[in-house]
Amino acid sequence: MVVVQCLFALVMLASSGIRAAILAKTATGIIQNQFIYGERLYGISSDYTFFTPIYHSLMGLVAIYMGMNLGKKYYWFLPFCVFIIVLNGRTGLITLAFGFALMLVKRMLSSVRGLFQVALIIVLSVTFIILGLAFLQSIQPDTYTWIVSGFEDTFALVFEGSKQGNYEQLTGSFLMFPSQLLDWVFGYGVRVYGGNANNIWFGTSDIGFINDLFMGGIIYMVLLYGTIIASLTACHKKSGKVVRDSKIFLAFGVVLLIANYKGEVARSGMVLTAIIFLGYLLSTELKIEEKKWQSA
Repeated sequence: MVVVQCLFALVMLASSGIRAAILAKTATGIIQNQFIYGERLYGISSDYTFFTPIYHSLMGLVAIYMGMNLGKKYYWFLPFCVFIIVLNGRTGLITLAFGFALMLVKRMLSSVRGLFQVALIIVLSVTFIILGLAFLQSIQPDTYTWIVSGFEDTFALVFEGSKQGNYEQLTGSFLMFPSQLLDWVFGYGVRVYGGNANNIWFGTSDIGFINDLFMGGIIYMVLLYGTIIASLTACHKKSGKVVRDSKIFLAFGVVLLIANYKGEVARSGMVLTAIIFLGYLLSTELKIEEKKWQSA
């Protein structure tokens, strides 16, 4: 599915007419935004700029897990995941990088062979990103500029402590809270995401945690996040030793934690369904193999 998505993206990069025809069917609500239209929106999706990149970061983590434990051929899927992520949303790169680092540290500490494997993956990933950016610069300069600006904002935050771009909003005006204790507990029953008519009373925020707090308060957040955490924990306990040692479920949790600060993950059927489905597969794979062996 990731490879097919990339094929659609390549066709859309090559032909502006085909891209316009596809987006007229899949992104009617946002193609009027020339800032977004000029820089992103590639492939086939119901939500290009947030849920799609997060979903593909999860697919990237699965490719890493399979490459580490089932065969190096699965690493070849990782460039496709990165490619479709950078075309649509930089947040997916951040979630992939953090989940990637978590799994790599575990492998690096396990053995000398793991250390060399980690070094090889990092070198290949950096090489691919550099080549991919050079390719984008030649065929889609607006998208290239948008991606590079994200790297510049991140470096400024990490090395200079300077908040600019999205980081300025996410740590500034988007951090808003209820005014009364009762509203902290039960919320207001509204979202404060951009474009919502209720924003006239509260303001605007893209942060998922803030939107969930305004929607149903702490009670709603405990029920919502508790259910997700309980599901991942149950799948982790049922999984085999290889899956548990890979820390992939912890990586999934990190992806959700980071993503929900940038947007409303709880409203994404694409992301949550992927988590549930992948959790089921990873927690039952060992038992299926054992059953096959016993029947043989």
